[in-house]
Amino acid sequence: MAIYKNGKNKNYYYSFQYKKKRFQGSTGTGDKDRAFEIYLEKKNEITNHRFRYIDKTYEELVDHYYNSYSKNDQRVLDWSLGFLKNRKLEEISGPELKQLQEFRALRVKGSTVNRQFVIIRSILNKAVIDLGWLSQAPRFKKEKDDA
Repeated sequence: MAIYKNGKNKNYYYSFQYKKKRFQGSTGTGDKDRAFEIYLEKKNEITNHRFRYIDKTYEELVDHYYNSYSKNDQRVLDWSLGFLKNRKLEEISGPELKQLQEFRALRVKGSTVNRQFVIIRSILNKAVIDLGWLSQAPRFKKEKDDA
């Protein structure tokens, strides 16, 4: 079923799959008819690609989440803005981020690079999961640790 109740919670939830990706969430209502309307609206919005924000930039993403990160994490985001500031999210690729990792590894150890790029990876994943600004986050491997 497209809508369902989850345990003792009074609200209905929706769940469906589109292009091998699962979309689910709360409808925010306990009324079954209204929940079904919300489900249909959400499904229509996603299947018609209105959930993608093509013109969003990396800077807008960082601005959206900047205050939710610690001071040290904010420094990493500030550093990454120097390279990715005006880039559209859809244009950022895994190989490009890997090159940025290798550039950073010239100055600091591989383990430090990995810790810093976890922050960049997390903010890009938030663009996919929380905001729907990307359909998929760019993938890149970790740098070798200098153990």
